[in-house]
Amino acid sequence: MEPTPCVDLQSAHTLAGLADELRAEGIGVQVVEARSSVRERLRGEGLDQWLGGIDRFTSVADVVDSAQKAG
Repeated sequence: MEPTPCVDLQSAHTLAGLADELRAEGIGVQVVEARSSVRERLRGEGLDQWLGGIDRFTSVADVVDSAQKAG
């Protein structure tokens, strides 16, 4: 999410809904490399639970490596 400068309320909830649908199919979603404004909005709406946590230090490569090791 690094290139995304901001997320509005509707987009945040749409993203959470998508993550929920994907989780029902056994697919995990994690927000990584998000800017502070995006992290604040998602956390402020309590969406970090739905989005697998929100971490500015974890990279896309870290998540891919972790998924490959898990399975």
